Amino acid sequence: MKLKLSPPAFIFANLFGLLFLSFSAFAQLTESTLRGTVADTTGNVVVASPVVAKNNETGQTRSATTNDSGAFLLAGMSPGSYTVFVRVAGFKTFEQRTIRLNAGQTSEISIKLEIGDLQEVVNIDGGGAQVQIATEGRVSDSLDQRKVS
Repeated sequence: MKLKLSPPAFIFANLFGLLFLSFSAFAQLTESTLRGTVADTTGNVVVASPVVAKNNETGQTRSATTNDSGAFLLAGMSPGSYTVFVRVAGFKTFEQRTIRLNAGQTSEISIKLEIGDLQEVVNIDGGGAQVQIATEGRVSDSLDQRKVS
C-alpha cells in the first residue's frame, strides 16, 4: 500500500520534520560535560569523593560523587568558566580554577589528591593546559532562525 500526500501536506510534513530535527540538534549543542577521575599521588583511585564545579560567572554549583573506579560525570552543564573543588578527609583540598567548558563538548580532568589536612589547599591556576577535550566526534555551533531556514 502506497501513501500519497497532496503537495501542501507533503511540504507541511517535511517542514515539520526539519523543524523538529533542528530543535533537537539545538538542544544538544547548548550544554557541556565535565568528566574525570580522582586518585591519590600514587595512582590509587579515591572512591566516593565529592567533586564540586562552581560556575565562575553565575556562582551556580554542580556536584557529583566518584564511583568505584574513581570516575565522575557532570553532564548538562552550562558553557562557561568553572572552578573544581575536591575535599576528602586525609587529603589536601584540591582546587582548579578557570576550567573552560564549551557548548557541545566533553572536557576531561584528572585530579591527583595529596595527603594532608583539609585546611591545606592545592590551587592550580591556568587555562586549558590542564583540561583535555575529549576526542569524541561532535559538532558544535550556535543556530538562529536565519540559519535554519
